[in-house]
Amino acid sequence: MRSQRFGLHAVLDQGDVNQLVNADLSLRAERHGGDFGVASTGATDVGLVRSINEDSFISYDPIFLVADGMGGHNAGEVASGIVADEFASLAGGDYVELEDVADAMVRSYERIASLDDDSGRSAGTTVAMVALTLHESEPHWLVMNLGDSRVYMLRDGEFSQISVDHSVVQELVDRGEITLDQARVHPYRNMITRALGAGPDTRPDFWLIPVRLGDRFLVCSDGVTGEVSDGELHTMLQETSEADFVAQRIVETAVAHGGRDNATAVVVSAVEPDDAGVYGEHIFTTVDRLELPVITDEDALDDAATAQLEGEPDTGDQSDRGDGAEAVGSFEAEQEHPEGA
Repeated sequence: MRSQRFGLHAVLDQGDVNQLVNADLSLRAERHGGDFGVASTGATDVGLVRSINEDSFISYDPIFLVADGMGGHNAGEVASGIVADEFASLAGGDYVELEDVADAMVRSYERIASLDDDSGRSAGTTVAMVALTLHESEPHWLVMNLGDSRVYMLRDGEFSQISVDHSVVQELVDRGEITLDQARVHPYRNMITRALGAGPDTRPDFWLIPVRLGDRFLVCSDGVTGEVSDGELHTMLQETSEADFVAQRIVETAVAHGGRDNATAVVVSAVEPDDAGVYGEHIFTTVDRLELPVITDEDALDDAATAQLEGEPDTGDQSDRGDGAEAVGSFEAEQEHPEGA
């Protein structure tokens, strides 16, 4: 059933998809122990400057993900679409394992690396994700980021950025050379230091956060954070009680503030079981997922890319979030990087 649900998602009527998704909600809330359900919504807009939307997203528990593609001709939307396609296979269940996430990242990398880009620019994508997982038999949020797409958390009225940008300006901020306000307008603000596929560093960072009823997370591309301040995001997450509208409101605000980039937001909340729901689109890509490149040589894939999990948690500033988040390390795919990366 899952392969039909996701493998043919691009040609299913949206009403059929909604019926498939919502039929699972009460059962999944029961399997979460009856203590909480999940409400999520996703929205995206091409913006006012770009002609193509290179962002992709998933808003279907236990996976809530945004990928912001980049690269040469038609490569960015394909790269982000590949990530959405791989992670779609993990959606529709109760919880995910860290190893499954690592495997999806490795497979995404291999497919992105196979793209033939005549422009000479390597295709790549950021990835930011919140997922439900079990840690020591208790529900936890698994937060991951690679690049400058972000994950924010609203808990008990406190708003915090969980992810740490992999970007040039973030490194300047960390060294005390510029302020956060200066980073927002810095000429290098769009230069990232890690991505999946474009560049030599493909390591995402991970955090584990115990689930609490009332938690709300925002996963978004830099088309949102480049236009909307953290204060505005906090206000919208805090004041917009309608789960089906909050992501759309955030994206519309980003466009109204300039819309210089594709803007994508996914919002997920831990709610009372009766309030669980998936609103709007559940999987979005610009490219038809049936037309995305695939790796057909499974043996070559297994030999070329295996996820290496580093057992030691990060010990720098990233691990001391002050909000219950525990850094659990990173992994890097053991693989050859694409030509010119």
